[in-house]
Amino acid sequence: MVALELRPFARLGGLASGLLVGLEGAHSVGLSSEIAGAGATLASASLRLAGQVGWLFATRDEVFAAGPVLGGGYDGFSLEANDVFASSGYAYARAGVAARVVLAGDALALGVGAGYRLTFGTGDLAAAFGTDGTAWGLDVRGELSGALGFGLSYAARVGYERYALAFEGGPGTLAEGRSGSDAALHLQLLVGWQIP
Repeated sequence: MVALELRPFARLGGLASGLLVGLEGAHSVGLSSEIAGAGATLASASLRLAGQVGWLFATRDEVFAAGPVLGGGYDGFSLEANDVFASSGYAYARAGVAARVVLAGDALALGVGAGYRLTFGTGDLAAAFGTDGTAWGLDVRGELSGALGFGLSYAARVGYERYALAFEGGPGTLAEGRSGSDAALHLQLLVGWQIP
C-alpha cells in the first residue's frame, strides 16, 4: 500500500491550516481464494484506490479538529473464471466526516472518520445474479498516527466497509439474486517520512 497525506497550509494556522488532501492505493500480491467444500483454489487479486479533499476546523488550541471530506475511489476484487462467484468492482463517490484529536503533540494523534459511498457499477456481480444491479456503501475507520522529531511517520489503521447490493431482471449467468452485501475489514500499518 502507498499513501500520501498533504496538509499544505498546516503551519500557517487559522482556517487555512484545515485543508487536507489524501491519496492512497493498494494491490494484492500472491492472493488466492478457496471455494468452501470444493477444495478448489482460485487466483485472486484486489485493488484499492482512493482520494479525498477535506477541511478540518480546529479548536483554538488545535487539539481537536473535525470537518467534511469529499472524494472517490475504486474497490475491486477479481477472481479467475469459475461457476460459483463473480468478481466485484465498485467505483464510487464518497461524502463523509473526519475528526482528529492530538494526544501527544506531533508524536501521537487519534483520527476517526465515516462516509457514505455512491457507487457506479458492481463489476461482474450484476450480470452474475440478474440483468442489472445497484449498490451503495458505508465505511468507518480509526487510526493512531504520528511523526517523530527526525521525520519518521507512522499510522496504525482499522477500517470497515460494507456495500448493500440489489439485483433485478431475472436470473444472471450464475444464479438469480435479489439482494446481498459485500464487506471488508482492513488492518493497516504504515511507515513513512514526513516532510516539514
